[in-house]
Amino acid sequence: MGRKRGAARRLTATAPALAAIAGWAAVLALQAMAVRASGTPAHWAEQAARGVLRQAPDQAPAAPVYHWYEAERVLSGDGWNSSNLWAPSGGLFVYQAGGNDTAVGSIELQAERRWAVWLRVRDETKGLRQVYAEVNGEYSYTMGGTGTGEWVWYLVAVTQGSRADLAVTDVSPSPWDGWTDAILVTDDLSFVPPGKPPNDQGFTAYEAEKDSGRGQRPAWIWWPKQPDPGSNGFFRKTFHLQAAPVRAEIRMAAVGEYVLAVNGQDAAESPEVLRMAAHDITRYLRQGTNVLAVHATQMSSLPGVSVHLVAEMPDGTKVHVVSDPTWKAGATPTPGWEHTDFDDGDWDRPWARIAEGELVGRVD
Repeated sequence: MGRKRGAARRLTATAPALAAIAGWAAVLALQAMAVRASGTPAHWAEQAARGVLRQAPDQAPAAPVYHWYEAERVLSGDGWNSSNLWAPSGGLFVYQAGGNDTAVGSIELQAERRWAVWLRVRDETKGLRQVYAEVNGEYSYTMGGTGTGEWVWYLVAVTQGSRADLAVTDVSPSPWDGWTDAILVTDDLSFVPPGKPPNDQGFTAYEAEKDSGRGQRPAWIWWPKQPDPGSNGFFRKTFHLQAAPVRAEIRMAAVGEYVLAVNGQDAAESPEVLRMAAHDITRYLRQGTNVLAVHATQMSSLPGVSVHLVAEMPDGTKVHVVSDPTWKAGATPTPGWEHTDFDDGDWDRPWARIAEGELVGRVD
């Protein structure tokens, strides 16, 4: 995909927020991820070995389910304490007071489905990653490391089953860094948690119908395999439009650089590293199936992007397409990957994060 620069309108993003994202991504790429949880129950591996279960094609989709928990009600372990200091959920967070012992807990879910598991962790100490998680025996990324002091949601797993077994380990060298505040388990893979509690009761009282921002919050998405610095990330999102839009603007930012193709045509590229830009892509969209294809590069860290498309339809409604766990991520540009007829069934789901300030999505 070439680097064709169109007449795109560019807007500067909040510089400190994007700089924090860049520092956090550099920590991810440069630090080793060798620490593993100890004492994992044997049945976790048995669950993982069962493989992925698929929903019957004739089964009607159920209404989305959102299970919200205070971490203190789920996780416990030797050396782990609880506190309400700066806890945004209205309850208690848990932390490791010393050492790197593991806090474990289980959540019984209402049905055998595919679930996305998010953890909310305070990003306290710059350069030091605080905690990592396992869900049903599957290892996740270590979280934290920019020292922003914000509470950050991390997508730590997409798992199949009716139960979520969790293990959280504090891997920072100093106590009090590995703060874990809340846990969200949902069968809505497109859901991106709100950066701040949606009401005074905190996350445990979440009501989807009162969340006006649902479906309109872009998360940062990343290539999920922890590549070497200087790697590329390729991200795809297919979506349907009932008609050609009268106007369509996409706002994007990257930790690194990006090139955007829409339906196989080069549409935009990043103006500079760590800048958010708004691009008019109306002429590239059409009635029916469309695809956004983003090639992200980063020479010193992980390639990561944030995307928010708003398409204004002829009837006055707006369609939002945001970066979230429903996107697909690949490590290589397989021929035809920018087109709608490309089969991305073998591609991975990206990793995602969103901070309490919703770092991307605001344009100055």
